[in-house]
Amino acid sequence: MPGVTNPAEAFFKDGSWSWDGTKWRKQPMLFGFSDTLADRQFIADTGAGDIDLTSSAVPAGEIWVVTNIAYRNRDTACSSIVIWPATDGKSPPIIANYAPTAGQWDCQVINVVLEEGDTMVVRFNDCVALDYIEMQMAGYSMSIVE
Repeated sequence: MPGVTNPAEAFFKDGSWSWDGTKWRKQPMLFGFSDTLADRQFIADTGAGDIDLTSSAVPAGEIWVVTNIAYRNRDTACSSIVIWPATDGKSPPIIANYAPTAGQWDCQVINVVLEEGDTMVVRFNDCVALDYIEMQMAGYSMSIVE
């Protein structure tokens, strides 16, 4: 029989393979929980105006599922918060015009899937100079096996 026929061979070490009755075929990519996701960003002394906090970028070989995002301006109340996934430059905000209380953590439950290079952005509108702003996001990552 031509081709690889023994699933114990090194050829099969990556990915899922199955026998279709005539030959071994690689199965479509499988996704599943790989690790927890926790990312924290902050700026200790902002300038005045609208300030963006951007999460870490999704590394190659992973997909992130962001399930919640928390943020605060420790010093003053911003006029509003806008949150969006920075995926292709065209993603609409998922939270907009929400005005949190100064110093209080606010948390939004979301379900956003990010792929390689994508980030999440939290914009704090109308910050005062020297504000301390921060964001944290949590969820899980999935390794891509091809």
